[in-house]
Amino acid sequence: MEEVRFCRAVEKGKQAAERSEFEIEEEIRAVFSRWGVDIAS
Repeated sequence: MEEVRFCRAVEKGKQAAERSEFEIEEEIRAVFSRWGVDIAS
């Protein structure tokens, strides 16, 4: 069940990024970190 939640969170973040809803890299990191995703530089 945790994996499903994780995959949904990643997909939501990717969709938001594709819509250019993030203005700066720090915002991207903050959104992903809310879902427990540590993205690489």
